[in-house]
Amino acid sequence: MIRLALPVLALGALVVPHVIAQAKVTMISPKLGITKDDYYAENMPYSWYATRYQQVHDAGSFDNPGLARLRSLTYRMPYPRQGGEAVEVAIWLSWTPKGIDSRSCSSNFATNIDAATRRLVLKRAKIYLPSTSYTNEWSFRLPFDSGVSFLYGGLLARNLLIETRSYGNDQGGVPFNHPLDLWRLRGTSTRTGSYPGCYSSNRTRPTVLHTSTPEEYLVPGSTGHGSWGVSWVPSIPAVLTIGGTPLNLPMPGSSCEIANDILVAVPGTTRGPTWEGDYFVPLPIPNDPGLGGVTFLTQMFFMDKAANQLGITSTAGLTNRIATVPPASVSRIYAYDTSGKVGPDKQTTGTIDDHSGLMVLLSN
Repeated sequence: MIRLALPVLALGALVVPHVIAQAKVTMISPKLGITKDDYYAENMPYSWYATRYQQVHDAGSFDNPGLARLRSLTYRMPYPRQGGEAVEVAIWLSWTPKGIDSRSCSSNFATNIDAATRRLVLKRAKIYLPSTSYTNEWSFRLPFDSGVSFLYGGLLARNLLIETRSYGNDQGGVPFNHPLDLWRLRGTSTRTGSYPGCYSSNRTRPTVLHTSTPEEYLVPGSTGHGSWGVSWVPSIPAVLTIGGTPLNLPMPGSSCEIANDILVAVPGTTRGPTWEGDYFVPLPIPNDPGLGGVTFLTQMFFMDKAANQLGITSTAGLTNRIATVPPASVSRIYAYDTSGKVGPDKQTTGTIDDHSGLMVLLSN
């Protein structure tokens, strides 16, 4: 059996490079961001401080599983820019070690690198950021160094790590506006019914929204997620309510409404004068992919005695849906120093931003 396998492998070694050389292959990741439904403008790492930046792409996050000898990396731009700024960068490609993917990647940069497959595809050099237009979104193309390629895809489709180190720019080493297109997984939060909220004593409608730091908006594992309301009146009692059924019931003595049933109530107090009477309630979401698709309702109430006869105001209600975690995703890890004293080569650990990554196109 062993003797028969060897000629087959040898034949494959001759045929596969020929196919790779002939076929034009492009691979876009994350494929969930191709339609541009969930994207943000991101200046890191090229128009930012000196930065060490890694991006983990699960093998299934690419739109094309084909095999290619990659020779260039292209980024998508969110909107037109003039360009021309100079940035000094270096780029490496590698697989990740077995067991490391977008969900399990480490804040330790070295842990995410498979040293045996790591390849410096763009030696440290000065590049000039491109101009772009609405008709040419994929205009930030970085060819690999002459004679350098990276074999990826097909049966070799392990999780991919792209590491970029930016060493400085000609804009004083500080951030400037030349953003790339960033995809981010996020849930949804929409108004419950048509009730917009009723007026506070200063004749402004209170508001409520869901927020998160980092911006893992309504995503399983979002430890920084919470509900944030603004009453526009400082230092008054406030209550966040959480329910499961929409109601939109009128509140007597006011133009306010109760938007949902109340299964949980979290009381507190709005902040002082410099904070416009806001109230934040932490609502961390457990790191359980099974929560994807779960819906819950929220609304805030404020004890604003001068607002109306009832002495209570309420925000619009929100219907919140936790994002469904895809089977294959991307995540990024980054570190930078605003003082300029610690360059990217000395950064060993960074911040993990799950289910988030720059839109990239790899090509032969």
